[in-house]
Amino acid sequence: MSDITTEKKLELIEQVRSQYNKNRYDMSNREKILYGRASFPEASREDSLAAGNPPSTVSFFKLRLLLALVMFVGVIACHQSGIKIAGITMEQLFQVISADYYADVTEFVESMSESVK
Repeated sequence: MSDITTEKKLELIEQVRSQYNKNRYDMSNREKILYGRASFPEASREDSLAAGNPPSTVSFFKLRLLLALVMFVGVIACHQSGIKIAGITMEQLFQVISADYYADVTEFVESMSESVK
């Protein structure tokens, strides 16, 4: 390996990196086709930041949080004012949310285990 010059080593490193990036790009495209997502979001983000491009990630967390807060405030407002939604009172909604489903779940699991036997 001592016979190889520094330029050749750099050229080999560039080739390896190039092939790695090409393989990663191909794999990402295949996953987008199959699953509709990429498996290398961190790497592509780092590459775009290194290239000077701003990150283009779309996060729906803020939207979901806002929607949850609006729904929560809506339920509390309906409870305070006594409004029914689709004929369901907020008391009924609270009962359904706080219901203990342990007995139902255990019964379902037992029936499934008996049917498998």
